[in-house]
Amino acid sequence: SMGITVELTKQAKEFLADKGYDPSFGARPLRRALQKYLEDPIAEELLRGKYGEGSKIRVKLSKKTGELKFDSAQTETQEGDKEEEENPANAS
Repeated sequence: SMGITVELTKQAKEFLADKGYDPSFGARPLRRALQKYLEDPIAEELLRGKYGEGSKIRVKLSKKTGELKFDSAQTETQEGDKEEEENPANAS
């Protein structure tokens, strides 16, 4: 276990629920939506070394692109100021 925490904003959760909603197929589309929009992108970044042990990944919906955006406290520290920062890390 790498001790990685994933935190989603309300808008990110609504995006995933919308993408995974299909009353005729039950929860199967939701599972695929979680894999496509959340698990796969995080896994790719893990392989690239963007996130390390103990990372906290914040997932939010980008107002510009309408897609999920991933930020981590560890990455922000390394890269400096992040563009489009809608919610400062200390605002809870």
